[in-house]
Amino acid sequence: VPYRTTEEEPGFLNQTDLVNAKNLAEKANNAKTRFLGNLSHELRTPMNSIMGALDMLEEHPSESEEYMGLISSGAELSLMQVNKLLLFVDLEGGELILDKSPCVLQSVFDKIRLESDLLASQNGVDLIWNVSEELPRLVNVDERRFVELVIPVLDNAIKFGVNHPVSVEFNLKEKKENSFVLSIRIEDNGPGF
Repeated sequence: VPYRTTEEEPGFLNQTDLVNAKNLAEKANNAKTRFLGNLSHELRTPMNSIMGALDMLEEHPSESEEYMGLISSGAELSLMQVNKLLLFVDLEGGELILDKSPCVLQSVFDKIRLESDLLASQNGVDLIWNVSEELPRLVNVDERRFVELVIPVLDNAIKFGVNHPVSVEFNLKEKKENSFVLSIRIEDNGPGF
């Protein structure tokens, strides 16, 4: 990027602009590194439970039903983490493709609630849900992507809001002729955003 050393040369960045841009790029890179580090840890945890359950299954085949449940749960958690990673890659590359289809909005919220309730109970967190009655019943949305976007933020609130309630609100912010703007508010008392 061309830069300028004086203010008289329009169209070029000065030294301060370059330093600020460099610092911003480093912060973004550090955030990406932290994200990938956290994700790898979150992948290891369910994979370890799968491996442990398989070992126990070999040693105690008569208790297969319990261990199969652990394996299934660990596999689902692992898949969720891989999907987070793929979503991140798509967002990073500007290649996020939405596959919209008609669905009942409440069923989408129910999926989010179902996925979050287990983590909340494990962390001693009460989830307080508020879904506005003004929201439309049927919507055209990429259900999978919507859930993938909301769950990580909600999971973060649950993880850092230990022993305190987490509030989740879905409200109608704006209604247009053939669309609407959904407001999602997740509130906790923990650190972070």
